[in-house]
Amino acid sequence: SRPDVDVLLCGQGDPAPWLSPNIPNLRHVGVRTGRDRSALLGGAIALLTPTRYVEPFGGVTVEANLCGTPALTSDFGVFPETIENGINGWRCHTLGDFLAGVEWAEQCGIGQHELIRARAVERYSLEAVGPRYIDVFRQLADLRGRGWYEHRSPIGPITRAKVLP
Repeated sequence: SRPDVDVLLCGQGDPAPWLSPNIPNLRHVGVRTGRDRSALLGGAIALLTPTRYVEPFGGVTVEANLCGTPALTSDFGVFPETIENGINGWRCHTLGDFLAGVEWAEQCGIGQHELIRARAVERYSLEAVGPRYIDVFRQLADLRGRGWYEHRSPIGPITRAKVLP
């Protein structure tokens, strides 16, 4: 229904069930890595992930957002936690939702792409994620000895905890 837009299937797996000679603007480009992957994601109107798999994280949507590209996803698994409707993409239920999302993404100006990238960096950069890993490792280390029954937290009072937006 959008013959004016090239749709690229990327990644591993057999694309045959999705390809059809009746859809000439749909093609498989295989696995992309490194700068080629960044260029592909950064140059896209949007990333579409209409997965039926209950994604535990969906890293490719974060990668797209880090490139400033909105992600159009299904509305289950991790996506309600990582995709904010109208901010960094849309969570979709139907083909119509995905098509409307593509139209929205086409309307996004450079400011929206900068916002998408800034929010992704704020949440998923090494500087943002690193301290969270340290907290998890501290919690795991605290399980030795008295573990759950320890009266003091190794990370300090809750009142000093930083709340992320």
